[in-house]
Amino acid sequence: MATQSIGYWSGLAHASVTRYLRDAMARNDGTHEIARGVDQLLHRGWLRIDDGRRLHLTDAGEAARARLRELATEVRAVVHQSINDAEYVAALKVLRRMVANVGGDGAPGNPF
Repeated sequence: MATQSIGYWSGLAHASVTRYLRDAMARNDGTHEIARGVDQLLHRGWLRIDDGRRLHLTDAGEAARARLRELATEVRAVVHQSINDAEYVAALKVLRRMVANVGGDGAPGNPF
């Protein structure tokens, strides 16, 4: 295994987990659509704009947030089946070192 490509396996892990999460969210009333912007949230009634043009979560938005948090917890449990915390932390440490070795800072959304 030590000679297998990290690029292949990390890419496959990213694609597989992202697909699983996207599909799980789609089954949950299509909530993956929230990534399309504030207009979607306003249209759904999850956000409102006050007189000062500030956004606020509505009761429906809070209910959706709670459902999504529960869904995220369920998805994490599936993804982490038979992987203990020590194994997970070790894997993350290795990936973080690999990113640092090639000059990346590892910040979310900024791999390089």
